[in-house]
Amino acid sequence: VEVGPWKHKVDSGIELRQSGFECLYTMLDTCLTKLDIQELITQVASGLADDYDIQIKNHLILIRLAKMAGDALRGGLEPLIEPLKVTITTVPKEQAVAQVVERNNELIRSALRSVHAINQISDLDNAKWIDFMKGTVEQGDIEAIYQEIVNPPANK
Repeated sequence: VEVGPWKHKVDSGIELRQSGFECLYTMLDTCLTKLDIQELITQVASGLADDYDIQIKNHLILIRLAKMAGDALRGGLEPLIEPLKVTITTVPKEQAVAQVVERNNELIRSALRSVHAINQISDLDNAKWIDFMKGTVEQGDIEAIYQEIVNPPANK
């Protein structure tokens, strides 16, 4: 939609996708044994490349999945690496307003919380995941944010 000199993208399917991922999140609690975890991982990977709110929901799904079905998640990590890497390394434009910068930072923190949850899975020896950790998460400013998540500062 064009509004004067600006173009505004209208996503008419976002509510439907949000509801779908809400259902998946709920199903992890209610009927995990009936879910095809590999198909779920495929859907989560697509959600990790979606809109802000959907990405946040998918990070929560990953955290819950890591806690409840870590063994199954361990075998399906590879499709998750690239969308997580894109989210973690995204930098807002230099002239971005404060709200956009804060949303981007919150999205990075959310992705890093899901990465931390995945790292809690025992016997995690996926070579691509280890490369992702060393090459992306354990580098520069991202490492500092990740360490705050792993070792939160004590409340004063």
